[in-house]
Amino acid sequence: MERFTLTTIVILLFASITKAQITKGSFYLGGSVGASSTKQKNNNSSTEGKSTWFAVNPALGVAVKSNLVAGIDLNYLHGSIENFSGNQDNKRKGYGSGIFLRKYFPISNRFYVFGQTGLGYLSQKYEYLQSPGYSYTSTNKQHSVSANIYPGVAIHVFKSLYFEAAFNDLLQIGYSTSTNTGNSNGSTDTWKQKDFGIRSSLSNGSYLNIGIRFIIPKK
Repeated sequence: MERFTLTTIVILLFASITKAQITKGSFYLGGSVGASSTKQKNNNSSTEGKSTWFAVNPALGVAVKSNLVAGIDLNYLHGSIENFSGNQDNKRKGYGSGIFLRKYFPISNRFYVFGQTGLGYLSQKYEYLQSPGYSYTSTNKQHSVSANIYPGVAIHVFKSLYFEAAFNDLLQIGYSTSTNTGNSNGSTDTWKQKDFGIRSSLSNGSYLNIGIRFIIPKK
C-alpha cells in the first residue's frame, strides 16, 4: 500500500510539472509602459511649471525550446521640464533595442521561477534650454550598450495570461559614450566622455518590478 501511494504521488508530481511546460513555438508578448505628469503653480509668475515623462518598452519572443524564450525588445522614451522651479528647462528623448533569452523552471502546474539575460543598445539626447536663471545651454548625445541578468517568478493565471515579479537589472554591465556641446555668452565648448560601469538595481532602491505577460501556445 505504501509503495502504491508513493508511486501515485510521483506520477501526479510528474504530471503536474509536465502540464507546466511552455511548449516550443509559443508566442511571447510583454513589455512595459510608464508615464507621469506634474504641474507646479509658481507664486511669482503667471506661468505654470510642467514636468512630463513617457516611456514604452514592448517585447516579443518565441519559445525556441520547451521553457526557453528568445526575443527582442524596443525602447522609446520622452520627457521634458518647463518653467519648473529649481530646474533648468530641458528635453529628453531616447530610443533603443535589444535581444533577450529567458529560461523558465516549472515548480508546479502554474508556478515558475525564471532567469533572464539580455543585451541592449540605447541612444539618448538631452537638451538644456535657456530659461529664467539659466543662461547656459547645452546638448548631450549619449550612446550606450549594456548587458543584464535578473531572476523572477511567474504565475500562470489563466489561458495565456501570466503574472510575474522580477528583480530587473539585478546585475548590469554597461559602456557608454557621450558628446556634450555647451554655449555660454556666445562661447561654445565641446567635450566627449566614455564610461564603463557595473551596477545593481539593489543599490538604487529599485528592488521589485511587477507586471503581466502573455504566452500564447502554438496551435
